[in-house]
Amino acid sequence: MVEQVLTSKPAGLTVIKEYDDTGSLKDSTRRLMVNIIVAHMCEKEGRGVSKATKEFHALGIVSLFPSLKDPYSTKGYEHFYDIQSNKGFLEWRLKTVQRQSKPTSTSTFHDRVELQGGPTSSRSFGSINDLQTGDDCMEAMSLLHHTLTMT
Repeated sequence: MVEQVLTSKPAGLTVIKEYDDTGSLKDSTRRLMVNIIVAHMCEKEGRGVSKATKEFHALGIVSLFPSLKDPYSTKGYEHFYDIQSNKGFLEWRLKTVQRQSKPTSTSTFHDRVELQGGPTSSRSFGSINDLQTGDDCMEAMSLLHHTLTMT
C-alpha cells in the first residue's frame, strides 16, 4: 500500500529513487515521505485517522524500506508510529496537519452578527409614571416571592 501511495505521486518517486540509489533516506526525504503518506491517510479517512491505519502504514514503510527499521525496538516501526504511546513521525505530522486545518477564532469572529448593547450602551429607563407603588408593588413582590422556587 505504501509503495502504491508513493508511486502515485511525483515526489514519492523521488523518495523511492533515493532509497534505491543510496539504500537509505535523508531526513528531508523521510519527512517528504511522511508528508505524502499522511496526506493520503487524511484523504482516505478524514481528520480522525484510526490507530490501525497508522500502524498499517508504519509497517508498510519499514517493509518497503528495510534499512529504516529500528533494530532496537520490538516491531521495528515504532519510530514511525507507536500504538502504545501514540507517537511517531506519522502521528506528529497528523497532529500538525490537524492543528493547521482547524478554523481560526478570528474567522469565526468575523462571521458573527454584530451585537448591539453591552455595558457602555445608552439605555432608556421608564418614566416615574411607569413605577408601581403601594398595593400594586406589594402584590407584585408577593407574587414573585411565592412563585420562585427555593433551592
